[in-house]
Amino acid sequence: MVNGTVGLVAGLLAGWLRGNRHPIAKVVASALGAGGALLACKLAVTVLRSRASDFRLPVSWFWLTLVLGSALLAYYFMRPCAHRSFRVKGFSPLKMLAVTLLVSFVVLLSGLAFSTVKGSLPPVSVEAGSRPAVGGPNVVLITLDTVRPDHLSLYGYSRPTSPNLDRWARQGVVFENAVSASSWTLASHASIFTGLLPHQHGADWARPLDTSRWTLAQALRSRGYETAGFTSNLEYGEAGWGLGRGFEVYDDAKNSVPHNLAATLAGGLLIQPLYGSLARHDFLERRDASDMNRDVIQWFKHRSGEPFFLFVNYFDAHSPYFAPPPFDRRFGQTSKAVLDKAWPIMDQADFSRPLSDQERQSLVDAYDNCLASLDDQVGKLLAFLASRPEWSNTIVIITSDHGEAFGEHGAYNHGWNLNRETIHVPLIIFGSGVPSGMRLADTVSVRKLFPTVLDLTLGEKPPFSRVSLRRFWTPGFRPQPFDEIAISELVSRKAGVPGYISLTTPEWQYIENPQGRQELYQWASSPEERVNLAESNPQQAHELESSLRQYIASSLRPWVEPRYLSALGPARGLLQGPGAGGEGKSSVGPPIGTSQAYFPPQPSARGRQRVEDEELIESLPYQ
Repeated sequence: MVNGTVGLVAGLLAGWLRGNRHPIAKVVASALGAGGALLACKLAVTVLRSRASDFRLPVSWFWLTLVLGSALLAYYFMRPCAHRSFRVKGFSPLKMLAVTLLVSFVVLLSGLAFSTVKGSLPPVSVEAGSRPAVGGPNVVLITLDTVRPDHLSLYGYSRPTSPNLDRWARQGVVFENAVSASSWTLASHASIFTGLLPHQHGADWARPLDTSRWTLAQALRSRGYETAGFTSNLEYGEAGWGLGRGFEVYDDAKNSVPHNLAATLAGGLLIQPLYGSLARHDFLERRDASDMNRDVIQWFKHRSGEPFFLFVNYFDAHSPYFAPPPFDRRFGQTSKAVLDKAWPIMDQADFSRPLSDQERQSLVDAYDNCLASLDDQVGKLLAFLASRPEWSNTIVIITSDHGEAFGEHGAYNHGWNLNRETIHVPLIIFGSGVPSGMRLADTVSVRKLFPTVLDLTLGEKPPFSRVSLRRFWTPGFRPQPFDEIAISELVSRKAGVPGYISLTTPEWQYIENPQGRQELYQWASSPEERVNLAESNPQQAHELESSLRQYIASSLRPWVEPRYLSALGPARGLLQGPGAGGEGKSSVGPPIGTSQAYFPPQPSARGRQRVEDEELIESLPYQ
């Protein structure tokens, strides 16, 4: 609506200016015509995406130039018609323009006001279970977006970036080698919420979480829990991507006026760039941790007396690494010039202007400043929770969706590869029934938080108890080989390009990359993963590749998005491995995602979700 209104105003203004003989008016009219063409292209892309879920628009200066050139050419040929249409006798273009502008302005403000006032989600369809969670523990799940543990003092970092986390972690269990299911937000959060790998839940860069999968919020709400989610992620945290399912309250970025303004064409092309240049180098619609804390505290004033599941996602450590005072200079001040230079490298992997060592360190300083600021706000939220009467029966889980790269393997930001700096994440669990002062060196997958939370809230019952992380702090527990593996998957941002897939064990990390090349790192002795041992130790690489294929083959069906497995190449063996039918016992332990089998299947609201075996075979690449 807002973009349509802006387009209408631009078209009327362009036509009126075309009738003006002044050269400047003609230039402005041409610019408005080009802007209208861009708007038309944006609307066309929106329609195409609604019709075809796999549609992607290549974004480059070539395409932008082509669109602008075509718009200017079209305007040149159509200018006589535009000129005649605005020279009707008795017609006042200026008056008509003024009325249109006024109406458009009212429509724009009304749309923003409606978006801000309306609820974040319609009522969800999950019914309360027959066994309400009377006396069940409250659960607080906090995800620190883009936080890598080796930059936290809690994990031995030289800088005091996390004094509050250090203090709270002493009251519980710290997992030193937790691994995320992917290296970007939506895929990783969807795995935490479902216990599934990305190829099972299907969430990718253009497709939301499969609606047939149960989320943690849905499962807990069906057992009588009150559920609330608060996220500051600007795009993939929004409810429409599937993460809001099951939450009675889900407060995401789309409810803010700045977000809705930035989402318009004028906001993206004009207001956001001006804000970054004149105000501060940051997103116009960013909600910082203090805003999040205020909203969470406000929710507590109106919640019921039932046990609750609270999800909080902080975005403060995410690029462009803007920490508020006084933390903006805690470990060094970063210039705007460095942030401007780093942005295309992080956002588009554009290395035409590489960072120097000094600039890279300046970027790290800015990131560490953000971590210190975030830690301060997390400490304030935990202090508030500890003051509540429900605190004695509350379990807190703190983790991250992925890490962050600073050029260790050529990439910056995240979502470009699966090296350790992007998938190694913090994991802390403390509260009711959790032992204190324990640090565990076991390799664990963060996606197992799904069965862990259900195990802690619903009692020790299969299938949750078989794969719950609770077992690791239970006296006498000895992990089996399948307990200490973590698989991570990444689908490429570019259509037709294979992705990455990784297997992490207590000693090794094995990666299959899009170039068909194997990577093997002995991370336990070299966490920086600087030397690829795949060629010098082919036997170890082959053993890990075989194990990876077995674990994937045994994973729970259906497989929603097989593109996550494209790096494995020929895949017929995957469909003939143990657990290929989604049933039966596997030689590699419980099938990945087995906790989902506890719940009745839900009908999928979107087509082309369940991929049959034969279709899966045809969809995977062969060489």
